[in-house]
Amino acid sequence: MQKILFFELTIMCYALLSITENRNENLTKCIELKEEYVEHSIHSVSVVSPIQNISENLQYIVQDLAKNKRKLVSIFSINRIKNMNSFQSTDAVVIEIPNLNYFKNSLKRLQEANILHTHFHLIMPTCFNNSTLVAKKILKKFIKYSLFNVIFLMRNSDNETYSIYKLSPNKEILIGECNKGNYMFNTTWPIHEILKNFKFSQITAVYLNIPPYAFDVKTNTIITNEESKWYGIEVTILINIMALLNITVKFVDGHALGEVFANGSITGSLKLLAQGNAHIAFGGYSQNTYRCMRFHCTFPHYFETLNWAVPQEYLSRMQLENIAMIIRPMVWPFIIFYMTISTLLIVLIAKNKKLERKKYKKGKDTFTEIILITTTNYIVPSMPRSCGVRIIYFFIFYFALIYSSIFTTYITSILSSNQLIEKYSNMDDIVYYNLEVYISPNSERFFRNNESKSYFLMQNAKICEVDDYKKCLTKMVMHKNVSFLGQKGLLDFMKSAFVSKSENILIRVLPPVLSYPINFIMIKEFWGIARVNDLLLRTSASGLIQKWKKLPRKSRLKECQVKFQDISDVSRFEGMEMIFLIIIIVGFSIACLVFIMEVLWFKWEHSNIRIMKKYKREFKI
Repeated sequence: MQKILFFELTIMCYALLSITENRNENLTKCIELKEEYVEHSIHSVSVVSPIQNISENLQYIVQDLAKNKRKLVSIFSINRIKNMNSFQSTDAVVIEIPNLNYFKNSLKRLQEANILHTHFHLIMPTCFNNSTLVAKKILKKFIKYSLFNVIFLMRNSDNETYSIYKLSPNKEILIGECNKGNYMFNTTWPIHEILKNFKFSQITAVYLNIPPYAFDVKTNTIITNEESKWYGIEVTILINIMALLNITVKFVDGHALGEVFANGSITGSLKLLAQGNAHIAFGGYSQNTYRCMRFHCTFPHYFETLNWAVPQEYLSRMQLENIAMIIRPMVWPFIIFYMTISTLLIVLIAKNKKLERKKYKKGKDTFTEIILITTTNYIVPSMPRSCGVRIIYFFIFYFALIYSSIFTTYITSILSSNQLIEKYSNMDDIVYYNLEVYISPNSERFFRNNESKSYFLMQNAKICEVDDYKKCLTKMVMHKNVSFLGQKGLLDFMKSAFVSKSENILIRVLPPVLSYPINFIMIKEFWGIARVNDLLLRTSASGLIQKWKKLPRKSRLKECQVKFQDISDVSRFEGMEMIFLIIIIVGFSIACLVFIMEVLWFKWEHSNIRIMKKYKREFKI
């Protein structure tokens, strides 16, 4: 990133150089300085037209960068920006401002477009009488809208040279190295020596290689949301904030936490800070008296939490529902109305039939039999003799079949879908089931002289060292007899490392026990303390940290993945409507078949009776 931006600035510089009086001399210097990059750019530089057509000149530079497969420079007029979504956060953007009419609104649109990490080269071709005052106003706008990565070129009153302005972490206007600095206010551009000294700042950060923090951090640019899932929130905060200052971060693995003692001795990774080999330490550190006396502790914001993790296991719940609770209340009046009407019809028809059985002529006996048939599938010992009563009984049997089928299916679905409940839903379950307790290092310091349930559980807890995380959590997943207290980010990170074939998460994270701050510890001689603290507060106030906090962690430890069939797989009854439809069709088919057989039997029986009566009459005659 450094070389690319330096290259782009150099090409732009000598493109403008070519319009001065010593064009050939300056062009030779440009070719000598960037010979390895500008083999194909001689034509682009030599055809530069007067200053009024600077946009056209920059287009030649873009074409040249594309030929050399270098980073493409996007060119647009700042007062004509409409859609910023097409620009990536790592693009180097050249902005030409023809006037100041829309400058404020344009910067606001840049801020709303969420591309504040972009490295800007801003060119102001308009000449002002008091360029210093105008430059200060413009730079204040940059600060207001958090646009810190700006290289600002303003045309001087001689119409031939430009002044360069650059924001830095500890100075208002300068250009050069952050630790030494070549102050460039009122320095006319171009000067050959300036380009040699133009470098980006770099700091060294010590981090604890503890999940879910940094793993093989090699990037020195912006960390995207997707990358934050791998690295962790502290790495994301540090890199993205430093990117606002054009500062690259070099990471050093601290290996050990480190401590500062009363006698002044320092151990572990904090020793690197004391020796001046690093500027910032982060990743698991906390504030205490001795650390803050020796170093500068910052960012005491409560957004990291401690949570208990338990095995994801279920218990079976056997619970029978009352029939009155299963059927909707509005259905009962319909069922009673149906039984009453059926009883009245049967009694009225049976009374007019001399051969009908006596029990079907009595309303009480008929109603009792209908209730038994409907609710219990009662088998009638003697069917009605008359055809009309049999037809009504056909509908009663049909209704009873549907009712009993739906009732049985509904009961089965209730017992199957609701039979599993969480076995470990709170800390009381950890005590009740006597789970073995593990805690992450330094967790006990939050619960000293505490009467909480977590303090009680930690009395006999075992410390799970960083190197043993895989072992501890594998025991939790496989044997389901371990609980673990650790950071929420760590637990989210490890949850994704254990995936079953059914894609169910095998580790359950309980609600937070407490929240605590994470800190950046800086050496007091660090030149960027004030600006870093300011940006940390801005990042927190803008909600970015809360946004990064919600990003789930993903595991890079592929060897941790455990593949086995999850015994807690829940049986699901899907397509219940199809089951009901099949039952109704089968029931209707059986009822129709029975009805047809009953009608045929009735006809055959009555035809035999008529034949017998006929023969009897003939025999008497």
